Amino acid sequence: PPPASAAPPPPSGPSSEAEVEGPLRCISKAEYLALKNEFKALVEKQRALLSTNARVAPGDKAAKNVRGVVCKAAGIPVGTIREEFKKFLCSYQPVAFVEYVKSHTEGFVRFTTPEAAAQALKMIEQRPLVYKDSPVSLTMLTVPEEDAYWKRVKATNREHNERRVLQLEPRAASAP
Repeated sequence: PPPASAAPPPPSGPSSEAEVEGPLRCISKAEYLALKNEFKALVEKQRALLSTNARVAPGDKAAKNVRGVVCKAAGIPVGTIREEFKKFLCSYQPVAFVEYVKSHTEGFVRFTTPEAAAQALKMIEQRPLVYKDSPVSLTMLTVPEEDAYWKRVKATNREHNERRVLQLEPRAASAP
């Protein structure tokens, strides 16, 4: 074995930048700044796409900030699965989204159009809404309630989108 005081052998790696392979490489400051600006532009583009809801397809059924489509549902059985409840409600009229937490008995139902919401309420007047042996009531939100609802939805979506952008940033930064 070599003596403990002996210097380590000189590195036998590549002698120039061109020979370096793998995730690390040396670049000039100008190239670094260009890549940094490209990355910043990409992040800003993603933020703009997310904040304008560009991910929603043109034919998507989700009603966005339309008055008269949101109803409050009360009497939902605890433990109800949101998608099953949505399918049940679709037997009355097309539903865009059901906002509901399993441990609660109240939630919100967004119909695809104001006409669909009005028609569903009319149908429920004629035939009461009973889901899993539990009577469920639907009531249209008042204008102030609906404004507060959409404001909360918009804030929640903005926070969600900002978290998504932040999750994208480290991945993009590690790309060559």
